[in-house]
Amino acid sequence: METNKEDIRIERRVAQIFNLTSLISDPKLVLEALGLVSSKVYKKAPEQCPICKNKEFAEVSLLGVSNKALLWECIDCRAMFLKRSKAWVLKQFEHIEHIWTNLADWEVPDRKDFN
Repeated sequence: METNKEDIRIERRVAQIFNLTSLISDPKLVLEALGLVSSKVYKKAPEQCPICKNKEFAEVSLLGVSNKALLWECIDCRAMFLKRSKAWVLKQFEHIEHIWTNLADWEVPDRKDFN
């Protein structure tokens, strides 16, 4: 975990997205299901969560959608905030239709790192 000057703590998290196009036809629903609460973009972590006032955030990447972190997640209330524009994030979902992965190639994280 990192700490910056404003005493905002940031973790790094990665979520795996598999076969989304066959499950959900609209990527906006994926963002809504993940807990996106606003279309406001925060290039840096918010100073505090607008929902619960917490100052701890995780930087969230969605494997299979983009290799860049797309969201900030409040560690306390789990609200999600955009790190990049919503239009840019939604555009990344267009490229996932023919993506596949071999699960045997993935490192299994320690149980303590599970959500």
